[in-house]
Amino acid sequence: MVDALLAIVNKYKKYPLEAYVLIFQTLEWCSAKVSGVQHLTGQQLAQAMFAYSVAQYGFLASTVWRQLNLLRSEDIGAMVYHLVEEKLIGKQDSDRIEDFNNVLSVEEFDTVTMGVVGEKGDLKIEYTIHG
Repeated sequence: MVDALLAIVNKYKKYPLEAYVLIFQTLEWCSAKVSGVQHLTGQQLAQAMFAYSVAQYGFLASTVWRQLNLLRSEDIGAMVYHLVEEKLIGKQDSDRIEDFNNVLSVEEFDTVTMGVVGEKGDLKIEYTIHG
């Protein structure tokens, strides 16, 4: 898998290996959170990557995305379709790259608020995606 991802990175050049890995981490995270998830739409995957990034990186999520050259959901769509073209992930007939258009941008991380709540000091994360 790593060799195939490195080939994609070398072929398309815009996104680093870690950006593609983030897609797979997000898919794994979604599978763990919601049993039976078989497919995500472009909009759902973009929003899931946002949520996973907030959960994983907190206030550094926007910095991580910028380092990965992920500025808009269209970037996620481009990477997903690179993975589809190289047969590393599948798609349904109804899926289109346009499904990723105008879902969110890196600026959406500015809407994230976090705070410690409850007796156990649980972290509460709230955000709104305006896309």
